[in-house]
Amino acid sequence: MRLHSIASKTLHDYGRRMAWWVLGLGATVGMQVAVYPSIAGQGGYQDMLEQMPDAMKAIFGVGSGIDAASASGYLQAEVFAFTAPLALLVFAIGIGGGLIGREEETGTLDLLLAYPVRRGSLVLQKFAAAAVLTCVLAAALCVVVAVATTAADMDVAFVRLAAAMASVAALGLFFCALALLATCAWRRRGVAYGVAAAVGLVSFLVNSLAAVTDVLDPLRPLSPFRWAQGFEPLRTGFDAALLVVLAATAAMVWLATAAFERRDVAT
Repeated sequence: MRLHSIASKTLHDYGRRMAWWVLGLGATVGMQVAVYPSIAGQGGYQDMLEQMPDAMKAIFGVGSGIDAASASGYLQAEVFAFTAPLALLVFAIGIGGGLIGREEETGTLDLLLAYPVRRGSLVLQKFAAAAVLTCVLAAALCVVVAVATTAADMDVAFVRLAAAMASVAALGLFFCALALLATCAWRRRGVAYGVAAAVGLVSFLVNSLAAVTDVLDPLRPLSPFRWAQGFEPLRTGFDAALLVVLAATAAMVWLATAAFERRDVAT
C-alpha cells in the first residue's frame, strides 16, 4: 500500500463528517454574526455583559477594556472565545481518537499493518489527513465569518479574522495530536476522548480564569489556549506565540509514533 493511500483512505472515512460540520457550524456562526447590526450602537449588549460575574466575562473573552459591542469585541465574545474553539476541539478530538483506535477496535488495523508500511509512517499519514480536515473546517469557517461580517458591515480586517481562526485551528491540531497520542499509548478511544477533553476543559478554564485570580496565573503558561489566543489575534493579528502550540503538537505526534511502534496491536 502506498503511503498516500493511507491518507486518502482517512480523508475518505472522515470527509463526509467534516462536510456536515461545515454546514452546521457555518450556519451557527453565520447566524451569530448576522444579528450584530441589531445591537450595533446600542448599549444594552455591553451593559448585559458588564453585569456578568468577572469569571463569566473572562470565559467569554470580554474582560475590562474590551468594548463587546464593537465588531471585534462582539466576534471575540460570540465566536472566537467559545463557540469556534469548542467546536473545533470536539471535531479534532473525535478524529484524533479514532485514527488508530477505530481501526484497532474494529479489527482492521492488523490487516492494514500487513502491508509494507512502517508503523510510524502510518501514524504520520493518518495525522496529516486529520490536520487537513481540521484546517479545511477552520478555513471554511473563516470564509463564512468573512462573508457574514462584510454583509453586516462590520469593520474587521480579514487578516485578523484569519489570525483568529488560525489560533482556533492550532488548538484543534493540538488536541487532535493529544487524542492520537492517548490511543497510541493506551489503545482505547474512550480513554483518548476522556483525556483530551479533560485537558482541554482544564486548560481553557486555567487560561480564562487566570485573568481574574492570581492563584491560577502561574499555571497559565502551561495552557495551549494562552499561547494560541493570549495575544488577542482579532486585535493584533498573527503572533509568533502560535508556534509554541504547533511545536507542542509536533512533539506529541512524534511521541505517538514512538509509542505505537513499541507496543503490541490488539487483535
